[in-house]
Amino acid sequence: MSYTIRVQKSPEYLQGGNPDLLVKNFNSVEEFQAVSSLCDNKRRISWLESLIIPVRTDTLGNFCQDFFLPGLFNKALKVKDVAIKMFLCVITFPIRLITVIPRCIYNVVYPKEAHPFYQYLINNGVAAADLSAGHVYLETEWMEGRRGLGQFEGEHNLTTQGNTFNFMHLPKSVSIISRAFSRRGVPNPAPHH
Repeated sequence: MSYTIRVQKSPEYLQGGNPDLLVKNFNSVEEFQAVSSLCDNKRRISWLESLIIPVRTDTLGNFCQDFFLPGLFNKALKVKDVAIKMFLCVITFPIRLITVIPRCIYNVVYPKEAHPFYQYLINNGVAAADLSAGHVYLETEWMEGRRGLGQFEGEHNLTTQGNTFNFMHLPKSVSIISRAFSRRGVPNPAPHH
């Protein structure tokens, strides 16, 4: 069996501007599982939750966006009810005033830089600037069965799963959507004599 972990900035892997940040191949399930165990994905915060809790406090820009106009830039501009979204932002502002201090404390105690997978990526040569968004696209791939060359290739199952991986809690409007898929190998026809 062979195992691979691929990390990219986003799931748009077919675009030229989204190179692999890390591709790591493993020869044993133990090595693969050791790295997979570091992947404790932080949950995505719904738009309604982000109305009462300013989720991101890691940078001034993120804090201002989540505190003053949570989800407005990404959610409200996509729908026709901008006035209703603005009204909800104003109504919930006092609640965000109350919840901002505990949230800031939480984000200081559990920063994205302390996440084990973040540290693994940094230790394997990924630049911190590439991880600044707080999430990456993580694709795992493993192959079972025989694998050969060309027409002599045997049956094999190739399974690929891809998901957005969050180093910290992120609003759903910010965190990119997860994708998961798998492929099954098709045996090549018998060799011609």
